[in-house]
Amino acid sequence: MLRRSLKKKGKSTTKKKRHAKKNPSKPKKGAKKYPYVVHDKAIWLPNKVWAAYITYVRLEHGYVYLVMIIDLYSRKILSWSISNTMDAQFCISALEEAIARFGIPAIFNTEPHWRKAKAFFASFITALFEMVRRAFRSITRQLLAA
Repeated sequence: MLRRSLKKKGKSTTKKKRHAKKNPSKPKKGAKKYPYVVHDKAIWLPNKVWAAYITYVRLEHGYVYLVMIIDLYSRKILSWSISNTMDAQFCISALEEAIARFGIPAIFNTEPHWRKAKAFFASFITALFEMVRRAFRSITRQLLAA
């Protein structure tokens, strides 16, 4: 009854927290800033600019992580993968599948909040560069053999 009457007056019966809320979107002081590659670019061809998007899906007994590789021109999902742990391998497998089906993009963009998981992001990008290096080696061999 007291709660109801206080609620009508616009007052709360619970104590307000005095500590500041954490804001995971704000970078820490001294954190390295990465440029947003696609900001001012005109995307006018399909299969040239890709983005990786990672999110989680809440289930009854926990979470699963979903990564999607998307073509930014056509908004088509090129590949996707689901895992119950957020490790780099399931992201790399989605990227490998997209590259095997559609080739290597000119620009590959990721979300800014991925950068918080430094080890995850570093292993993901390292694997991407290794895949590009292997692809260029095979193309060079084919050109030299011709």
